[in-house]
Amino acid sequence: MNYQDKTNVELQIAFKELQEKYESLNKFIGEESAEHKRTIEALKESEYKYKIAFETSRDSINITERDGTYIDVNEGFTNISGYTREDVVGKLTSEINIWAIREDLEKLSNGLKEKGYVENFESIFRCKDGSLKTALISANIIILNNEPHVHVIAHDITERKQMEELILLSKQRYDNLVSNIPVGVYVLHSKPDSTFALEYISPKMAKMVGLSVESLMSSGDSLFKAIHPDDQESFMRMNQDGIQQKRSFDWKGRIVDEGVTRWMHISSQPQELECGDILWNGLVVDITEQMQAKAEIEHQNAELQKTNAEKDKFFSIIAHDLRSPFNGFLGITQLMAEELPSLSMAEIQEIAIKMRESASNIYRLLNNLLEWAQIHQGAILFNPEIIRLKILVSSCMDVILESAKSKRIEIDLDIPDGLNIFADVNMLQTILRNLLSNAIKFTPRGGKINFAAKISDNNNVEISISDTGIGMSQFLLDNLFRLDVQTSRKGTDGEPGSGIGILLCKEFVEKNNGKLSVKSEEGNGSTFYFTLPRNSS
Repeated sequence: MNYQDKTNVELQIAFKELQEKYESLNKFIGEESAEHKRTIEALKESEYKYKIAFETSRDSINITERDGTYIDVNEGFTNISGYTREDVVGKLTSEINIWAIREDLEKLSNGLKEKGYVENFESIFRCKDGSLKTALISANIIILNNEPHVHVIAHDITERKQMEELILLSKQRYDNLVSNIPVGVYVLHSKPDSTFALEYISPKMAKMVGLSVESLMSSGDSLFKAIHPDDQESFMRMNQDGIQQKRSFDWKGRIVDEGVTRWMHISSQPQELECGDILWNGLVVDITEQMQAKAEIEHQNAELQKTNAEKDKFFSIIAHDLRSPFNGFLGITQLMAEELPSLSMAEIQEIAIKMRESASNIYRLLNNLLEWAQIHQGAILFNPEIIRLKILVSSCMDVILESAKSKRIEIDLDIPDGLNIFADVNMLQTILRNLLSNAIKFTPRGGKINFAAKISDNNNVEISISDTGIGMSQFLLDNLFRLDVQTSRKGTDGEPGSGIGILLCKEFVEKNNGKLSVKSEEGNGSTFYFTLPRNSS
């Protein structure tokens, strides 16, 4: 029981005893009996108890008539309000104007009328020096000299209210600070049995993980559900390990909020309590931008490595693959310059054929290099149009027929009449020349090449070029479209190769909204497939 309640009880008991004794006195007044004497003594004792309680109480106590006229006040009233007994006795409460809020006086009056008492309602009263104080007011009706009077007790809670306001202000400042810093804050309370509960969640943290403060406080499992499925295992393992080992928690992973994935860095430090429990004071930082920047840097590094590989490949082609055919060409011309008078027409014709083949290889390589450089610089124009496929293939065949004849390779065409495709003519010619030339290059003498075209699904045309050549190993298949891996090799008659042509084919096919693929088995030939749209839709 607190001091105020104890005082109220003592006063109520004293008043009750006093009232009972006065009634007993009035009942037996004039009688000189022993009972009357005992009543008188009891009355005096009650008066003494009330007087002691009235005078020694630190609470403010005042007694007024029903109209509000002060009859008596105690020292506690003076100490709290500054008004002495002489200042107020005989005056109305309205004259003293001690009630700072008029409605509180009305609340007191209405409560006494309705119930005969009022308990512990908070009010503000004005002191003699004009200062304001807060008090808990209790009041009841007592009977003095057969007349009802109002007995009021005020317990000063000004300091307590000031402290509460300071605490509230401090909390508001803390919440405001925590809400405005760019990180989330939390406090987790764990027990030795590994159970835990969140004791504090800042609004910023709740917003960062896409949950409400209430849902996080009610169940810590709600945070687990927000974690990306691929990262949940690492989070839970690290969380349990931190609780059991009492060591710092430091985790980076993804949070999914309404389909949006963000990266978070969650860390906390353990603070062991005397009871063996642990408080984890933690921070949550959104590191999405950093992770995206890191991914971008890694992507740029990969692109840089790819660019460097392409540069190295170009240097390799220029230094070796381009020099070799020129050396052969120069050797033939030197032979003619030195021995032409002694050569027969048949020998001269054979030399001319070799020179033509060598010049064709050099031209094709130079043309591929030029087109590769242009497409990577964005200098090649893309002008797709409707093309009659059979006619275009026939024109490309004229360039490579001599090479096929010299190796006695048969080429079969299976292209429906009237089959059209929608593509850039120049790019398609480059694709066909390279794929047909490669087929001839890697097919032994007396082999066969089949060129076929058909309408496939999705309104596309599928073109395939099959050969009975030497095929490719799995290593070559896996790295065929990589410039940073050496895949070039000589043909069955020693024809030079750079590997740049097949890469150019892939880029041109994809530029025309198609897809290039290959099937091959070492020793059993190869088949290249690519698709192109039939029209612009």
